[in-house]
Amino acid sequence: MKWGGPFDLIITSANDRKVLHNVLIGDVWICSGQSNMEMPVSGWSKVNNAEQEIAAANYPNIRLFTVEKATSFVPESDLAGGQWLECHSKNIPSFSAVAYFFGRKINRDTRIPVGLISTNWGGTNIQAWTSWPTISAFDGYNHLDPVQMKQTFAEQEENRKAYNQALAADPGSREAWYRNDNTEGWNKIQMPSSWESSEIGNTDGIIWFKKSFELENLPGDPTAVLHLGAIDDADSTYINGMLAGHDNIWNKSRVYPIGTSVLKKVKTPSSSK
Repeated sequence: MKWGGPFDLIITSANDRKVLHNVLIGDVWICSGQSNMEMPVSGWSKVNNAEQEIAAANYPNIRLFTVEKATSFVPESDLAGGQWLECHSKNIPSFSAVAYFFGRKINRDTRIPVGLISTNWGGTNIQAWTSWPTISAFDGYNHLDPVQMKQTFAEQEENRKAYNQALAADPGSREAWYRNDNTEGWNKIQMPSSWESSEIGNTDGIIWFKKSFELENLPGDPTAVLHLGAIDDADSTYINGMLAGHDNIWNKSRVYPIGTSVLKKVKTPSSSK
């Protein structure tokens, strides 16, 4: 069929009739890759003049489809979700920047309607995108059983749920250990270090640390800054029972501004001769 549109697609049967409006005929491109292809026009991307590009992104002859992320060890007959959207300022900010600029270039040069399918997953290996008949022919994969892998994956999901439930039931949070200075029965540990190299060992979970410190003088400014260095992975930090900050990202230095009002004055013992 000759490219063009928009058209009405009419579907009829003996008992029903449906009409799909605004249908285009043109070229469809699959835009696939890792984070560089996934990077959206706005947000964490580095698109130059993003606000102006978004405001000008009105191309009714370009259509966008983003494949929702899902995994499977066997071919699926359909996608987990997603829908075709017109290319305009409302729909383009979260769409793949590389795919959009490519599709815009093609549409401008040829005038042919363009459909862009964005199917990306940052950090994925090529093996995850390769069909099982192909990948199973290579050493290192020819002994794997996709049925067993699917079962293992399901077990990992159940373990992850149990792990998250255990985190939610953490006794330190439930009993508010951060509200008192009691460390009776607590073990001493040398910090900073990775706890895998300590007596804690290679353990995933929540570890509570307490540290007492004294300042010669309270800061004169209403705000002080607490530097903790990099933490792997998540932390919630309290000072005198007050939450100073929390984060959940690997190897990021924690820099928390704190109100000096949470600091306590300690009475200096009087001396006598």
